[in-house]
Amino acid sequence: MEKKEVDFYDPFRVMKKNFLEDFFEPIQSIKFPEVRMPLINVIDKGKEINIKVELPGIDKENINVDAHEDYIKIEANTKKEKKESEKDYYRYEMRASSFSRAIPMPQKIIAEKVTGKLNQGILELNAPKLNHKKEEKTKKVKIQ
Repeated sequence: MEKKEVDFYDPFRVMKKNFLEDFFEPIQSIKFPEVRMPLINVIDKGKEINIKVELPGIDKENINVDAHEDYIKIEANTKKEKKESEKDYYRYEMRASSFSRAIPMPQKIIAEKVTGKLNQGILELNAPKLNHKKEEKTKKVKIQ
């Protein structure tokens, strides 16, 4: 005759499980800021490639664009500070973030002719296509 194990209700097993979940819950509930890469559109417009990058809240002085014939590298950083004070209450909040992204071009571009402008949080770059072989050059793009 086979012996069967009977699983009895063990209230201490339930308490231990709930205790451990409750103990570690505050650690799990800490929310870290979401790291978000900006959304981009790369559009072939015939003689040039148009790139649109979503950069809300970033000033043009904090954007760096380097154009190469094979890719465009965009770097940006932002720092926001908020101070509030009342009688016995003072709060100071600061948020800083940065990103760097290299966007490969679908074909070679003329790096020294890339133009860019920032309008209402959208960075728009226009990169003329290269039709013939040329030595690779890098150019800083001035944002207007």
